[in-house]
Amino acid sequence: MANTKLKFILAGDMDVIRSICFSPDGRYIASGSQNNVISLWDVKRLDLIMRLEGRNVYDSDFVTSVCFSPDGRYIASGSLDSTVRVFDWKKQEEIMRLVGHVDSAVWSVCFSNDGHYIVSGSSFEGKNNTIRVWDLKKQKEVVRLMGHNDLVSSVCFSNDDKYIVSGSLDKTVRVWDWKNKKEIVNLKRHTNDVHSACFSNDGEYIASGSSDKTLRIWDWKNNEEIIKLNGYTTPVASVCFSSDDKYIASGSGFKGKDNIVRVWKWREKQLMKKFKGHKDIVHSVYFSNDDKYIASGSWDNTARIWEWKNKVN
Repeated sequence: MANTKLKFILAGDMDVIRSICFSPDGRYIASGSQNNVISLWDVKRLDLIMRLEGRNVYDSDFVTSVCFSPDGRYIASGSLDSTVRVFDWKKQEEIMRLVGHVDSAVWSVCFSNDGHYIVSGSSFEGKNNTIRVWDLKKQKEVVRLMGHNDLVSSVCFSNDDKYIVSGSLDKTVRVWDWKNKKEIVNLKRHTNDVHSACFSNDGEYIASGSSDKTLRIWDWKNNEEIIKLNGYTTPVASVCFSSDDKYIASGSGFKGKDNIVRVWKWREKQLMKKFKGHKDIVHSVYFSNDDKYIASGSWDNTARIWEWKNKVN
């Protein structure tokens, strides 16, 4: 079993945390919360160093998703206010506002790995269930993908930027050849809402978490579910591969139960660790790039950093 422990509790947001991520160099954590704030934390100092808030950020609608650019210079965010925004966080400046998700909340955002694009997923009351790709140089929408029948909860680029995976409350996980505006795979084995979906770093697999209380791994190129990880008693809200693709972290919870960060050695279907401590839904989990730490964000108004020092290969 791995040597693991809680490193620190980050409690400065003081509201429900919807999204959390490490910077590429692992030095910082960004979180987005329902008090309309993006918070920046220094991992080494364990300090809150910055809050992007007020008239230059979100005045009335909570932040649903945050993501660092590949070079760590910028943060993209989505919000219920229908916008995708990009911040030069060190200057505390909003440098770009991408408008197009009309009358629709933006639930998920992700930078492409070359840093040239952002993908966003949206919906409002089951309508406008679109995926949009934005060219950051042109500062405009260049691709719109349609096909989901309900809220698009999760979007992510593959590491080679050729594909986008999306998860939806329509119970499906879909893969898109986005430059050709084509849906190429529709994975349908989940029996309830899909809250999170992501590619493995080698691009061969997809992990997804659902309200059907399962974490599933897909050989997406063969349109095949290869592993189903059970043991959850509540919805799986977030999933993330480790950088070496050996492990998957997940966050779960509902109504104060099963508020746990789990780490799986997924190929062996082996549960390596349960991190307990959150008091409400663990809505977001993220490995640091060196896989030493896992960050988790929860509806209990805290983010936590867990040491993940794997001693079993």
